[in-house]
Amino acid sequence: MYQAAPNVAFATGFKAMKTNIIRSLFGVFLLLVSLATVSLSQETTGNLVGTVKDSNGAGVPNATVTITDTAQDVVVRTVQTNDGGDFSIPNVPTTTYSVTVEAANFKKSVQTEVKVDVGARRSVDITLEAGRIDEVVTVTAQMQ
Repeated sequence: MYQAAPNVAFATGFKAMKTNIIRSLFGVFLLLVSLATVSLSQETTGNLVGTVKDSNGAGVPNATVTITDTAQDVVVRTVQTNDGGDFSIPNVPTTTYSVTVEAANFKKSVQTEVKVDVGARRSVDITLEAGRIDEVVTVTAQMQ
C-alpha cells in the first residue's frame, strides 16, 4: 500500500494553519495600531496656566481665577492662586475664554480672547492694580 498521502495532507494542513495564525496576528496588530491612532486623535483639551502679580511684581496669593467660555457664556472653572500667585487649570476644552481675576484690595481684572488650542499650554500672566474690587480693568489677549 502507498502511505505518502497522509503525510502530504498533514503538511498541507499545517501550512494552512500556519498561514491562518500569521493572518490573525497581522489583523490583531492592525487593530491595535488603529485603536492607538483613534485614542491619540481624540485629545480635545488644552491647559491654561499663569501668574497673578501686583504692580510691584510680587505674586498675589489666594486670588480667584475664573475662566468663562465666551461663546456659550458659561463659567468653566474657578481656581485659587497659590502662595506665589501661580495657577494651573488643566484639561480645559479648546475654545476662547475670558479670564477674570479677583483679589481683596485690587481692581478686578478681565482678560478676553484667551484662546486654548488642542494639547497646548496657554500662559496668561495678569498684573492687578491696587483699588476696589468693583473697579474693572479689561485687557484683550494677544494671539500666540
